[in-house]
Amino acid sequence: MQLSLIYLAIVAHLGAGNQWPAEIEKCRYHDDECLLRSSNSVIRRYGKTGLAQINLEPLDAIKVPPYALQRGNRDQPFWHDWEVSDQWVYGFENITFTTAKGFDRDPRHSQVEVHGQIPSVTSTAQYQFYSQFLTLKVNSKGRGKTDFQNFRFVVKFSLTTDDKGYARVYKLSLHLGLDRWIQQIDDLFVGNTDLSVIVNEWINKNWNEYWVDIEPDVTEIVRQFVIKKLNFIFAFIYLFIF
Repeated sequence: MQLSLIYLAIVAHLGAGNQWPAEIEKCRYHDDECLLRSSNSVIRRYGKTGLAQINLEPLDAIKVPPYALQRGNRDQPFWHDWEVSDQWVYGFENITFTTAKGFDRDPRHSQVEVHGQIPSVTSTAQYQFYSQFLTLKVNSKGRGKTDFQNFRFVVKFSLTTDDKGYARVYKLSLHLGLDRWIQQIDDLFVGNTDLSVIVNEWINKNWNEYWVDIEPDVTEIVRQFVIKKLNFIFAFIYLFIF
């Protein structure tokens, strides 16, 4: 999602620049319908290949920085920690923006709201899992696969300017939604394949309960990543505002 928002932001702010491809519709500020058409057109045309002339990367495979998810207190009878690395996310080249509004010529007046959806967002990752449930302790590592089906997001943010006059994201909020979460976690219980299968089946059957538990942490990780990526792009975009 983070790179898809960057595409949309560049449509909003570079649309009339000479570096923008001639085949992409150029939009005026506050023309939300044009912005939707043009940003979705960018995704359709360049989602898999990227757009080198404005330094945009492909969306079909996105590397995610390592992160940790910790649930519960280690002084209590139940807790679990995940350490995730070497994660790649796939599917954002299929994003469709459904709402895009609030970009203003003066970034300090922008109150941006962006909605989007993706049929399927999949990922692969290396994990390290630590857990304790009463007397059962787990310390395992392996690879995992996930599939977020009908993945949806709503992003809202304001813009301010730094001491050099470039735009900076201000007060970004993010809401994520999905219809189903399918996981395949290999080697969860070393030496006990049957138990690993049972736990995977339980997680996939009760995915909504598990998602509710970790969704705030996942949302915050994504939110910080989006802010970092958008601020990097906005630092260059406003060099070209006319």
